[in-house]
Amino acid sequence: MNRIPLLLVGMLAGALVAPLRAAEPLAERLIALRGEVEQLNSELELTREEQRTTLAGLNAQKAELKASVDRQQLAAAYANTPGGRAGD
Repeated sequence: MNRIPLLLVGMLAGALVAPLRAAEPLAERLIALRGEVEQLNSELELTREEQRTTLAGLNAQKAELKASVDRQQLAAAYANTPGGRAGD
């Protein structure tokens, strides 16, 4: 009578080990994928920071160009007034 429960325990243990062994490659793949995701996320953050820097530089250039255009328009308007150089 003692043999039946021991046999059942042995069968159950064997039945549990097989799925665990099958899960090992999946766990390893999951670890590898998580590492890849972290690497890609780091690359994405670096690219975003580079784009922010580029955008800030372009915005500064835009502001400089706008100021230059404004100065030129002001100079042209002054030159066309009666007291300006063109009006002399």
